[in-house]
Amino acid sequence: EAKTQNLGETKTIGIDMSFNFRFPKSDLGTFKASFDSTYITKYDLQLEKGGEFFSNNGKYFKGQSIIRFRHSTAVDWSRGEFGAHTSYNFTQGYEDYTPGRRVANFETVDAQVTWEPKSLLKGLSLSFGIKNLLDRDPPASNQDDTFQVGYDPRYSDPRGRIMYGKLSYSWT
Repeated sequence: EAKTQNLGETKTIGIDMSFNFRFPKSDLGTFKASFDSTYITKYDLQLEKGGEFFSNNGKYFKGQSIIRFRHSTAVDWSRGEFGAHTSYNFTQGYEDYTPGRRVANFETVDAQVTWEPKSLLKGLSLSFGIKNLLDRDPPASNQDDTFQVGYDPRYSDPRGRIMYGKLSYSWT
């Protein structure tokens, strides 16, 4: 029976940023904007205690892809019983399993509208949304650590555009 052991060290350095801004309320409603990002400047991995360190930043190595930069930018709007949300999500590509080959950047746009009919039933909320609005395919990858082939499931989602609806009620 093989057991996973954590024998080496990992040394990482990076910057996480988050900005949130609420605009002054106007006749158009309330607007909010946000930006969240992570930038990794160093990701060194040691496979065994006292062993050599490998720089994995922006590379696929031993079953994992280390993403150097990712961010999400979102805008929210609300006015009365109605609201909307949209976000742009970016994940930077990396050096693939096959040396010299690069996995492309992956970008998606998500959107959602919400109706909270307080005049009908306080606490009721109806939402409709679309993930991956532009129906982006995942970028090609030669990784072979998972049963999925042709893309890296830890990096992107192969399902394409996904529509969903949500009905919720709270009685607080």
